[in-house]
Order: sequence, then structure tokens, then C-alpha cells
Amino acid sequence: MNHIVKRANVPVLVKRLRQQRKKIVFTNGVFDILHRGHVDYLRKARSFGDVLIVGMRVVIVLEIGDLRALALTNRVLGVVGA
Repeated sequence: MNHIVKRANVPVLVKRLRQQRKKIVFTNGVFDILHRGHVDYLRKARSFGDVLIVGMRVVIVLEIGDLRALALTNRVLGVVGA
């Protein structure tokens, strides 16, 4: 099951998961350009427990006349959930 959880709600989620006796794994990073190394890293991290929590930052790239947010959340969820 893949979820996007706001940082303020993580303690509640972790408490519930601990009550369910789930093994929680945490990692974080800047996945600005999601590449094979990131995919392998996230899959390996997920293999260490029942639930993987990934702390992410979204990098904003500014170009002349263009503002693009590299919204990778869905791609990371897809990789971790795969």
C-alpha cells in the first residue's frame, strides 16, 4: 500500500504501525533525477522491513521564463511499491 503522508502525521502513522508490530524502515534523500542507483537503494531499503518510510524533498528547477517542479513522489512510490 502506497501513501503520501504529511510530515506532521508521521508520528501518528508510526505509532499505529508499531501497535501492529510492523518493522519500520526509514530512509531519505533528494531524488531529483531518479536513476537506477536510487531504484536499487529504495528496493533494498524496503527489503529490511514491513514498511518503508521515505523522507523526500522536491527540488525546484528554475529556468529562464520557466518554473518546473520535479515532482518525483509518484515515481518513487511506484518504485517502492513495485
